[in-house]
Amino acid sequence: MDSENQEVVIIVGHKVIQDNHSKFFEWLDKVKAVCGNFEGYLGTETLHTRENEYTCIYRFSTLDNLERWMASEQRTKLMEEKVDIVEEDSQYTHHYGLESVYHNKTIGKKDPTKIELMLLTFIGLFLPVYFIPGWLAKIEQLPSIAITILSLIITVVLMNYVIMPILFFLYYKVRR
Repeated sequence: MDSENQEVVIIVGHKVIQDNHSKFFEWLDKVKAVCGNFEGYLGTETLHTRENEYTCIYRFSTLDNLERWMASEQRTKLMEEKVDIVEEDSQYTHHYGLESVYHNKTIGKKDPTKIELMLLTFIGLFLPVYFIPGWLAKIEQLPSIAITILSLIITVVLMNYVIMPILFFLYYKVRR
């Protein structure tokens, strides 16, 4: 798939000036509200990564939509407002599709090794693979192929949007 047609994620690291946390969250609420008016904006997650440091993950449906936001006058004005709230220039990285799940450069951590990825994936898959097919099998008159397909869909969605982000957040927190 062409990277311009994939979901794109921009990850922004902010170091907040001491005692400006409430101002930072007020500013962040404004950013989210303005982003919400842009085509293709899918949402924002904010993680408290270290003392006075936050990582914001902005999701857009395509690179074009992200670029429109990045070049917008509204964003420029918002970036000017944060000068008195954030200590230094924010760090930006962007990723396409699922690539964002496996990288966390903004908080200065080394990416997991292949063995660590394998272990995290195993841990993440264990419960969904064990329980979901059993739960679906309890639905009467559901053919086995339907159980398999539904199990895969549910597991993939859970892995990509719930389980792996949580596991990676915990992984990076432990690897401080």
